[in-house]
Amino acid sequence: MTQKTSLGIVVPCFNEEHNVANFEAEMSQFMALATDLYPQLEINFYVVENNSTDGTAGKLSQMAGRHNKVQVVSCKTQGYGAALKHGFVMAKNHQYISFLDFDNTYPMTDILKMLTELQEKGLDLIYGARLHDDSKIDLVRKAGNRLYVILLKALLRSHLSDVCSGMRVFRSELAGSIVKLDKDDLSFSIQFTSQALLSKWKVGEVPINYRKRVGSSKLSVVKDGVIFLLVAVKAGLLKKI
Repeated sequence: MTQKTSLGIVVPCFNEEHNVANFEAEMSQFMALATDLYPQLEINFYVVENNSTDGTAGKLSQMAGRHNKVQVVSCKTQGYGAALKHGFVMAKNHQYISFLDFDNTYPMTDILKMLTELQEKGLDLIYGARLHDDSKIDLVRKAGNRLYVILLKALLRSHLSDVCSGMRVFRSELAGSIVKLDKDDLSFSIQFTSQALLSKWKVGEVPINYRKRVGSSKLSVVKDGVIFLLVAVKAGLLKKI
């Protein structure tokens, strides 16, 4: 990254009161590392507060007051997808946009190698791939994710090993198409991937670390799993039209 460039990092947040301190500490370390290794890279965080019912909003406000590169924005429409889309609109003036979860599962430093890979290979979008032997993802979720990988390979000729990764980097010119997607819940993740494959974007992936979640997950393995399957099948049908 020898030329000046900018990255907006979007982080959806709902009822993560107990993770704010961890997130802030890791973010501070990440920013120090990025400034040292990539001084030409301007980074801003957009934390999307999604109607939390605990003390998350207050703690996020305090965090933003301590960091001028952090903006806390509110998304009134409930859902993971809605929060991400809202954040993408806020970050669209950056050259690149990334996102990750607030729950300590995705190490921020992996964003830097993903961005480097995207630039060097001329990609539109890059995924952080979690489904490898060293991953801390639990067996049930790993099995479910592998099913989606097989399904999208069959339906959309996907070459990806992790189609639902919650950490990606993409060129901001794609944001206009992404925010038009209609899913506001967790199934936005696989709808985003389906859109990328249908649009024939240049997509790649790199293995990333994945840690055990801090706190309880918002994902319902059965309910959300069925919705994910329906979204993938719908995308496969659209390809045949």
